[in-house]
Amino acid sequence: MAPRPKKASGPRKDKGKGKAKGKGKRKAAAPEREPEAAPAADAAAPPEPVAPVEHVEPVAHVEPVAHVEPVVHVEPVAHVEPVAHVEPVAHVEPVAHVEPAARSGLPAEIRSVTAHGKISQVALSDDGELIAIASMSADRRAPTLAVHRTRDATEVCSFTIETIAGNGKAACFDGAGDLLFVAGDTLFRLKVGGTPERLGRVECEAMFRDAAGKWLAFVDRNGAVRFAASDAPLTEVWRHDAGRGHMLYGTQVRFVGGTSRALISALVDRGPLLADLAEQKIIDEYPRKGACADASPAGDLVAVFEPRSRHRDDWFSIYTADADDPLPMAKEAIGPADPLAFTPDGKQLVKTGASVQLFDIATGAATDQRSGEVPPGSTVRPAVLAFRAPIIAWTSFNFPKSDFRASWAAFPAA
Repeated sequence: MAPRPKKASGPRKDKGKGKAKGKGKRKAAAPEREPEAAPAADAAAPPEPVAPVEHVEPVAHVEPVAHVEPVVHVEPVAHVEPVAHVEPVAHVEPVAHVEPAARSGLPAEIRSVTAHGKISQVALSDDGELIAIASMSADRRAPTLAVHRTRDATEVCSFTIETIAGNGKAACFDGAGDLLFVAGDTLFRLKVGGTPERLGRVECEAMFRDAAGKWLAFVDRNGAVRFAASDAPLTEVWRHDAGRGHMLYGTQVRFVGGTSRALISALVDRGPLLADLAEQKIIDEYPRKGACADASPAGDLVAVFEPRSRHRDDWFSIYTADADDPLPMAKEAIGPADPLAFTPDGKQLVKTGASVQLFDIATGAATDQRSGEVPPGSTVRPAVLAFRAPIIAWTSFNFPKSDFRASWAAFPAA
């Protein structure tokens, strides 16, 4: 039986020869099926190609799972540190200065006192209890510096050219309640009720202070503005040559809220300037040459106005912060030009002159007028506010009538 497999490999090639010899009795089908098992032996070989299973190594290519490392890229969560950048909340400090938020009402009355000559400057103590008046006089026995109580206009103390060696040029109260004033070319410090202390020589036509009591601004005769620390008034920190001041008002300086910024205005050849004392540079200039400017107590608004403009309703504008364009505002009720200032609540404007009147910034609505004693035809200079009391003061002069007057009024809570 062993030989059969041998013939099994040839039947498909030699099938014709078998018929020629006459040996065809054997059924070729049976033996030929048996050899077909041989391919089965060959079929067992394919399992070796199963080696491609090793090609399943691509599973290792599933390493991209490691590419899921981007999850670690979720480190940006640490980038949430910017929450610490919420430090700007500290910049909300000015809000603390908006404490006098009670709405200001129309003053019940206007008080005033007269001087012997043109008043150079007035100053209010922070608590609004005192008003200081620096003035010029040809009479050597006439007071050129006087301090009055605001509640009843009584005089607290006064000094003449003979006692302080010069006309009163400038005055402002410091944060401690002492009065700084300039007479002639000398800077004095006065504890009210005491004797003036001579601090040193200074050239100054007007003097201003910030709400915090940190900065002083001295306006020189040539128009330059010199800034100094209040605790070292004779040491210049920064100087800006702003140019000539207005012949009627002189250069005006108003500090902006609780910031290190200041408005320099009433300049002949320029619009109001916004200066940054920390950076020691001018950062903006408002339109309207010769115009004056005032900042709200919180420092968020700036009023630019021309007190002697002939335009009935286009003589002032209100700006927010560093905005380039003014706020839209109904101006019909405000009438002709006069000096403007912000009320203590920062929501209204007060127009000072022969009378006092309030205007709502949001609506333009006006209150009644409260008349004072300023003679008609007088020139009125920009007003100043007490830093911690609802009191405003301003000056006026009328040479034909020889009337040189300091006026003030208190705002009741509305």
